[in-house]
Order: sequence, then C-alpha cells, then structure tokens
Amino acid sequence: MREEVARELARRVSDASAGGTPVSVAREAFAAVAGVLWRSMFSEDMDAATTRQLRDVIEEAVVVAGAPNLSDYFPVIAAADVMGVRRRMDNLVGWVYGIIDVQIDRRRRRRIVCEPRKNDLLDVAFDMEGEVESEGWVMNQDTMRGMFMVILILSHCDSIFTGFARRWKQLNSSTIEWAMAELLQNPKSMIQLPEELKGLIGTKTHVAESDISQLPYLQAVIKETLRLHPTVPIAFNKAEATVEIQG
Repeated sequence: MREEVARELARRVSDASAGGTPVSVAREAFAAVAGVLWRSMFSEDMDAATTRQLRDVIEEAVVVAGAPNLSDYFPVIAAADVMGVRRRMDNLVGWVYGIIDVQIDRRRRRRIVCEPRKNDLLDVAFDMEGEVESEGWVMNQDTMRGMFMVILILSHCDSIFTGFARRWKQLNSSTIEWAMAELLQNPKSMIQLPEELKGLIGTKTHVAESDISQLPYLQAVIKETLRLHPTVPIAFNKAEATVEIQG
C-alpha cells in the first residue's frame, strides 16, 4: 500500500514538473500520508478536497490546542468559554468525527447485507464491537471514531510543544519539505543522491521499500535533515505520576 501511494506521489510530481507547474512538497507529502492512513483504516481513497480540508483542520487544531486560554488560569469561568477555545475545538473535532462516521455507517450497512470483508482496521474494530476490555472501556461507535481520529491527528503531528513563551508545532510532512529545501542549497548532494538512486534502480521502474537499506546516502540525507531540523517529542520532560509496570 505504501509503495503504491509513493508511486502515485512520484507520478503527480513528475507530471507537474513536465508541465512546469510548481509543487507544494508539504501538501503532496501530507496527501500521501493521509492516503496511506485512510486506506489502512477504511480501504478507500481520500478525495483531494477532503485531504485539503483535513490538513487545514489539523493545523488549526494544533494552533487552538496551544492557544492561551483564560479558563486554564481561572477554572471558575471555564463553563463560559470566554475566549471560544472550546467551541473552536468542538467544531474541528466534529468535522473529523463526521467524515469518520460516514465510513463507519457505510461499513455497518455493508456488513448487515454480508458483503465481503475488507480486513482493514475498521473490520477489526467491528469484530471487537461490544467487547469490554479489562480497563472497563467498550468498543462502540464512539470508541471507534475516537480511535481513528487519534490515528489521523497524531500520525500527522510529529510534535506539539507548548512552551512558557511560545507555541510551536511540526507536521509529519515538514521533514520531507526540509529535506528538499536543504538539498536545493547543496548542489553536490543534489547530484550524488540521484546518482545513487539511478545506480540502484537500473532497469527497474521504481524503488521498493526493501531497497532502502541499499541507499546509504539517502539515509544520511534524512538523518542530517532530522539533526538540523529535529522534532520535539510529545512526551513530558518529567514524570507526571508514580506508576508501576508489570510488578
């Protein structure tokens, strides 16, 4: 699935290049990541309009989540939502829930009439529907859409860092965008990297995921990009509570 999406991405970029059309690397990379996730969850392609809106929603959600909110400092006025932060977030979450609910309802109807299984994440979730886990949660539609929303949001957000004086975020696709920007500023690398790819491809039509181990220079480019433009982990920098793991 990933290789198929990668080939589609390469084809779109190639077509745009042939026509002299500028390419937004970040948006194309986001569309590729969203496509893989959507197919793995629902076995369907995400249309271009939904992909664009999803990116806008995720970007706005990260901004809203990191925005100053008086309710955080004065809980007594939290119910009033004076700054409208909760309303904005509810609208964004509601939109994501809406596109997920369409897929869940459609699959539920198909299962009722015994259509063939897709064996994707949604089918697995339906197989677990009604089961109560040891932690007490039950698999139902609310759980499903919450789970799929988390997959969509966190898979596109490498990091969300809330500092004392600033709010900062990075999208998964930004690593690819930074890599392209750095390559454009390093002509030697721009020459060496295509040569490595050409030497590996030979008579093949594309690079497979299994070929990555044979591309040391490409790996070095990605590692250097992450070194120059690192992402900040989501985890807190200190333990929030005392926990015991496996005794």
